[in-house]
Amino acid sequence: MNEPLYFLGCNFPEKIASLNCPVMLSVNGFFKKRGNKYTCRKEPFDGGNHPIIFDSGAFSRISRQYGYKNHLPTKTYAQVLWRFKNCCNLVAVVVQDYMCEEYIVSITGLDIPTHQRLTLHRYDRLVKELDRLAQATGEAPPYIMPVLQGYEPDDYMRHLDDYGLRLKMDDWIGIGSVCKRNSNPGSIWAILNRLPTGFRWHGFGVKRTALQDGAIRGCFYSVDSQAGSLGSYGKPRKQTKYQYANDWNHALNYRASVINSPVQLSLLPQLYHN
Repeated sequence: MNEPLYFLGCNFPEKIASLNCPVMLSVNGFFKKRGNKYTCRKEPFDGGNHPIIFDSGAFSRISRQYGYKNHLPTKTYAQVLWRFKNCCNLVAVVVQDYMCEEYIVSITGLDIPTHQRLTLHRYDRLVKELDRLAQATGEAPPYIMPVLQGYEPDDYMRHLDDYGLRLKMDDWIGIGSVCKRNSNPGSIWAILNRLPTGFRWHGFGVKRTALQDGAIRGCFYSVDSQAGSLGSYGKPRKQTKYQYANDWNHALNYRASVINSPVQLSLLPQLYHN
């Protein structure tokens, strides 16, 4: 069975070298609020040798911080990525996508096809901006991870078709809008079951409950999660949801619990057969 790479979610560049594991580093961690403005970090950091993905921080930017005025301008995002790409073993940067959960759609006031078009537009813009920086400096651009967005399986298939020739076999592609579905693994499998083989799928926010299912676990090349900051996982339970936020030993213990959790024989392929 395929054992997916597990990227630990982190918002603090200065912490990732000490974590000594693959890390999903949010671009939001490069910004600090000073008064009513956000300023970008300038000093480099030690990212160690383990694989790092730079994430656009899409969920936070749309749902909690900035509402409809959500993502950074793509040019700014590209410049931030370029500034820090040599500080670590950068293996991918994630497109600035637009999630399609009902909660996010209600915030933007847009529909799923529009979120898909905006995600694809941001992908094309990021390719253009990073290619421009590559030509100006003579350095190779990082790999850009496309993201499929949708909610129902047909949505994801339509978005895959929209990418068209931008994608090629064995590309590493994110599957968005699944992080809130871990309590219903069947809904994740329904999407995976429709998607073609031959790509390396990354699951955003896929947690232990879903990954204990053998069919789901075997489909993912990689996953990421910040769930280590949410529960107790071996420590006394309290009422505060984010009691272990920024507790990196706790986050690493959670990561280990996911990797080492028993994998169950899945009935999902029989329930969701084509």
